[in-house]
Amino acid sequence: MNPLNYATLEASKRLHDAGIALNSEAVWIHVQGGSWYLRLKDDGIVSHSFLDEVIPAPSMAEVWMELPATIPDRGLYTPMKLRKAGDGKTWGSYFRDGSQIIDSIKADTNSTDALIDLLIWVRRDFNAKHDCP
Repeated sequence: MNPLNYATLEASKRLHDAGIALNSEAVWIHVQGGSWYLRLKDDGIVSHSFLDEVIPAPSMAEVWMELPATIPDRGLYTPMKLRKAGDGKTWGSYFRDGSQIIDSIKADTNSTDALIDLLIWVRRDFNAKHDCP
């Protein structure tokens, strides 16, 4: 299992703390008195009683499916774009008029983490500010 294909522990915790629960094939598990480990759900360890906590660790595809292709902005629908910058960081944002950034840009070296930050922004900040469901 390649951990670069899944959200980091920190991003998974941000998603969890924002109250967004995604059905994912991988999870971060915390062993009693120990460390956090990234595991696939179907490996059987997720159901053991020695675990303190289990947090979903979505893949990029799982987060991507949750992001709206566009968001309403001033009567128009602004598209979402994902790009990789020359410094290796991933940027996920919504643009107006092809280039003007709306409210928020999220950057990270892990593409899944960038999408998670954008999903949190859309679900919590943008939707609340614009009275969207």
